[in-house]
Amino acid sequence: MSGEPPGTALHLKLIGNVLIIQMIESVAEAHVLAEKTKLQPTYLDQVIQSVWSGPFAIYSARMISGDYYKKEVGILPRSTRP
Repeated sequence: MSGEPPGTALHLKLIGNVLIIQMIESVAEAHVLAEKTKLQPTYLDQVIQSVWSGPFAIYSARMISGDYYKKEVGILPRSTRP
């Protein structure tokens, strides 16, 4: 992006963040729909794992395990803080 105005990189980052948020939202909505139709969450997760691997699969697995709210991202334990 050499030679581009400085704001170009910021716009690209913002667009990337929107794509990530939309991906997470689509996986969450799929899990809600599966739950409302009495479909086992593991069945949907298996489809996501096999068809849309990568971030979709990672977020799906975290959602069905409940791990999405347990992580403290970016916070070091007290014993390792500088």
